[in-house]
Amino acid sequence: MLILRPTRKVLNIARIKPAASEEFLSQNEILNEWFVDIAGLGSPGKTVLLFVHRTTYLTVMVPGRSLLKSIPVFVSRLEKLLIRHKVSKQTTRKIIEAMDPVVICKTNDRKTLGIINQRKYELFVLFQVRFEIDHFSDWDMLEDQKAVYLNKPREGKGYTWPLDELRNILIDRG
Repeated sequence: MLILRPTRKVLNIARIKPAASEEFLSQNEILNEWFVDIAGLGSPGKTVLLFVHRTTYLTVMVPGRSLLKSIPVFVSRLEKLLIRHKVSKQTTRKIIEAMDPVVICKTNDRKTLGIINQRKYELFVLFQVRFEIDHFSDWDMLEDQKAVYLNKPREGKGYTWPLDELRNILIDRG
């Protein structure tokens, strides 16, 4: 089961109501809970949806505004991200197969939302200073940059990288 937690703005754009109850949600799958927000890139009409995993903070970027149209693209980009970072094909296939059905719920984690806001700001500045938005297509490079971005873990001891968190989850779940 893929649990998406879009912000209010993304829900309003998609005209979707989140699930009323979250009692049925399963937390057993790996990489199943993602927060979604929309980021403007400094040019009118140019936006990207940021999918940020709740515990690892891995970031997947999908150009556009439509949440429903972006879900298959997100799954495809996530699969490519995992393969690029040497997650076994068998584990990747298991993760992707577990992403059906898709459930849309409310956001509920302020820390993850804070990280999303930080990533949105970084993207905005990056496109203002470095990249030409009309000709940009290397989203893989930006996702790889965010995969090695330092994060403070929930315990507050030291710093960690999203890929290290992913590897720990994969080792724990076998």
